[in-house]
Amino acid sequence: MKIHQQRRRRARLGAWPLQVQVELSSWRRYLKRLNQQAEDRLLGAIEPLFAQLDVPLPADYLEQCWRILIQQQAHDSICGCSVDAVHDEMRTRYALLDQRFDALVERAGADAGMIALAHADGHADGPFADFASFTLFNPQPHRIEGWRTYTLFLLLSTAPSPLVFASPGRIALSPALFDADALMFKQLRSRVVRLVDGNGRERLCMGTGGAPSLGLWARRAAPYVCIEPWHGFDDDHAVSGELADKPGIVSLAPGALFASTYSLSIPAATPG
Repeated sequence: MKIHQQRRRRARLGAWPLQVQVELSSWRRYLKRLNQQAEDRLLGAIEPLFAQLDVPLPADYLEQCWRILIQQQAHDSICGCSVDAVHDEMRTRYALLDQRFDALVERAGADAGMIALAHADGHADGPFADFASFTLFNPQPHRIEGWRTYTLFLLLSTAPSPLVFASPGRIALSPALFDADALMFKQLRSRVVRLVDGNGRERLCMGTGGAPSLGLWARRAAPYVCIEPWHGFDDDHAVSGELADKPGIVSLAPGALFASTYSLSIPAATPG
């Protein structure tokens, strides 16, 4: 383990030394608590983490954190005897320190190869890669036994699809049909979608207006179904990320106009 020796620097504001009064009582106890929490993270977590992982120490960034913390410890600040605006600003600085500490922890983990700063960073499939293969790393110096629960992103589900075609061109609606997500039909050939009840009676007829795609969705256990003609859809894992390469996108020349329509008809209710 590397040993990092620390030097205590005398903080100065211009030519006048700052009085660090962390041992004094404060009229605003929350300031002392925030100060202690920040100092504990620096001394007990951040600096030891970089030493144990043996990764480059961001000395300038770390010194800035110490400077912000020491500025909070001036007499009228830490004692809580200044005006409210001063102490409100102190709380903002402590929140800033928390953000900086989180960034330091993330940087240490990334430099040590424990985490990636972006999802699927460096993966051949780009940001849409899933966790079909992954590595579980134990950062502790001792063996860990027992079960651990983690959430993994998988591109495709192995569960059987609830989509059932009652006959060619007809989909049987069921409570579980949209549990996984919406149904999307690309390169749609039909220009009409009909909603029919269990007795074969038409309840709704939608003209898609020639839209190239169709989306069907509903919330879990909802007593409805949404029918939406689409001229575009979400990216999949094979998309490059460039807007010009987005599937289904409609490109218009300067001054050009795009118009789309759909129609709905609901038959009159019949007795029974």
